[in-house]
Amino acid sequence: HITIVDFDKVDVTNINRQIIATTDTVGMFKVDAMKSRLHSINPNIDVTAINTKYCSSTYEDFDLTKYDYVIDAIDIVTDKIHLIATCYNQNIKCVSAMGAGNRKGIPTFKVADIYKTYNDGLAKVLRKKLRENGVMHHDVVFTSDDRVNINGDTVGSIAYYPAMCGCVLAGFVINQLTE
Repeated sequence: HITIVDFDKVDVTNINRQIIATTDTVGMFKVDAMKSRLHSINPNIDVTAINTKYCSSTYEDFDLTKYDYVIDAIDIVTDKIHLIATCYNQNIKCVSAMGAGNRKGIPTFKVADIYKTYNDGLAKVLRKKLRENGVMHHDVVFTSDDRVNINGDTVGSIAYYPAMCGCVLAGFVINQLTE
């Protein structure tokens, strides 16, 4: 049983880094494209697709206590902090993806407590905000690989970085659930 949550549609800019993004799925809601993809792999999988945004104004629509694990791959920092703090305060198992953009080379992702991460701008921002919200520990998947400066504030992704981060996230959760 898996629940996927996203409010966005597949865009042509996703094609280089998201398994659901193809010329045939551009314009589809991402949760619908992912549900279809998962069913093409395993027709018996039970997928709940929620086409909405998790944030401080929608969180009451979610009963996070019914999940064995929450995987946070939210891009918006305020929403990410809200989800992590909510899970922490309700004692719900949660792991988060950190930054994978503007990197090159062979990825070296690690699972660590957020307070033991380094060389990750997103993790740095989150550490400060989570501390302010009373979150004393939180598992994350991060890379300490050096960032590449690309046209100032632009964040770009080589296809395999987000994919490898996702694989490490999935592997971590599967191992936690099977131990």
